[in-house]
Amino acid sequence: METQNSKEITNFECTTAEDAKPIIPEGRYEAQVVSFKKCPFYGKMKLYVGFKIISFGQYAGTIVFKNYNFSEKLPRGCNLYKDLVLLHGSRIRKNTKLPLKLFQNKVLEIFVRTVIHDYKQTEFQEHQQYSVVDRILGIIAGGNEHV
Repeated sequence: METQNSKEITNFECTTAEDAKPIIPEGRYEAQVVSFKKCPFYGKMKLYVGFKIISFGQYAGTIVFKNYNFSEKLPRGCNLYKDLVLLHGSRIRKNTKLPLKLFQNKVLEIFVRTVIHDYKQTEFQEHQQYSVVDRILGIIAGGNEHV
C-alpha cells in the first residue's frame, strides 16, 4: 500500500542550480580576473575569484576559480595577502591597503590543478573532479601600477 508521503517522495524532483565545475588539463594558462564573490563558509568569509582562460586553444573562455580565506586585516602568511602583494609589485608596510582591483586589468599566468578528493580526502570519481586555480605565477601584462 502506497502512503501519501511515499507518493510525494516518488514524484519529487530537484533541479540543478548551476553547471558542473569545469575540468581542464593541469598546467599553466594565461588568464584575466572576471569576477569576485564574497560569501560565508562555515562561519568564516571566503572570497571566490573567477579567472577566465585567455590562452589560445580549446579551453579559452573557460572560467576557473581560486578561493581565499577573507578578512579585513590580512595576516602575512595567507594566500590572499601573498597574491595581492605579488600583484602590488613592491614591498609593503603594515597597514598598507591592498584593494581587490589589483587583480583587474592584468593578464596573469596561473597554474591550474585538478581537485581529485574532498576535504575528508575521499577520492572523487572522474566525473566529480574539477579544476581550480592553484596559484598565480606572475603578471604577463598590465603592469604593477600601484592603486
